[in-house]
Amino acid sequence: EFLINLFLKIRFRFFKELCVPVDFSKRKLVFYDDFKTLDNFNIKYNEFYNDNSVWFCRDSVKLSSEGLVISCKKDGNVHTSWQGTRTTKWKSGLVDTRGKVEYSMGIWEIEAKFNGGWPAIWLLKNDYIPEGYTKPTIIPEIDVLETINSKFRHTVHWGYTNDNTYRRIGTGSSICKWDDKFHNIAVELLDDGYRFFIDGILTAQFRNSDKEFVTSEKNYILLNGANDKNSDDESDIIFKSIRFYK
Repeated sequence: EFLINLFLKIRFRFFKELCVPVDFSKRKLVFYDDFKTLDNFNIKYNEFYNDNSVWFCRDSVKLSSEGLVISCKKDGNVHTSWQGTRTTKWKSGLVDTRGKVEYSMGIWEIEAKFNGGWPAIWLLKNDYIPEGYTKPTIIPEIDVLETINSKFRHTVHWGYTNDNTYRRIGTGSSICKWDDKFHNIAVELLDDGYRFFIDGILTAQFRNSDKEFVTSEKNYILLNGANDKNSDDESDIIFKSIRFYK
């Protein structure tokens, strides 16, 4: 699989003009949202981004003529939530469709523009809460796309190493540098794995026999901005549309 993904990455970087993009519109369109409103989304606020130096707040989430804008700006303030009290370097936002729009086995396609930072498009499902843990842990975590070290990356995290620790296993592939243009990012959820696409071109595929690697349960989508504590670059991520095909 490593060699396959290496080939897909090289093909996209240097020969994508020769590739024929997959036309998802030939599939059955089940859901579409172009961010005229946020009726299909929950806004997460007054909460830390897990253990990262990022504070999620409402004013980092706005609608514009281009779509949903999630900003990531310098912060430096002390915040308190159910997670505790600490100072964060960044403030940003997160929206999700949990309890509103959830699907299993199909294709999620998101049109978005990234201009730096550590933004993410990911999928989760509801799962159990390990004893002694304060927040639900969800597997698998499907990172449809995130920007790490200025590169687009697809990743899947899964598996518990014990009852209190999750996402210790992962597989991923860095594809290319972001370029401040709109791109269609997609993932196809299969019975035995995942296929990832940028602008209709296959960029990575992961398969594994581990029963926790895939799920037939419904997933909801999350969109967020963020940045690393060692970075100084502010950013605005624009999400133009979301589609789900069967």
